Amino acid sequence: FTKPFLTENSHNRKSEIENNLKLPWFMGPSGRVDEVLKRYRQLAPLLQKKGLHIHELGCNARLAWYLVLDNGMKLKLGRNESKTKVQRFLNIYNRLAMQLRKPSGKNSVLHVDLRYTNGLAVQTEQVK
Repeated sequence: FTKPFLTENSHNRKSEIENNLKLPWFMGPSGRVDEVLKRYRQLAPLLQKKGLHIHELGCNARLAWYLVLDNGMKLKLGRNESKTKVQRFLNIYNRLAMQLRKPSGKNSVLHVDLRYTNGLAVQTEQVK
């Protein structure tokens, strides 16, 4: 696939193209590729409605799921009901983002733990 990355002047554009593509990283135990892709197809459209995109999606050997958004926020989903948990997160996302926005305009939320049945826990950056 060298040809598409070359310009008329034979300038290598591979790194430029890779930097502009916003493809997600998929992580997980070998043999779980189909499951990871299925989960991505379920969750990505929900997040995109709020302008959020999955940067990384994966699970560990115990099939505890997590995702990292393109804004750097990590969501811990646990082993079951990922779609329901992401929807719960999205229901409070705007309020959460507004309350925790730093003066620089960046989000100070590091992790959102959605493994709880009826709630969530939020970890933010420490104020210095």
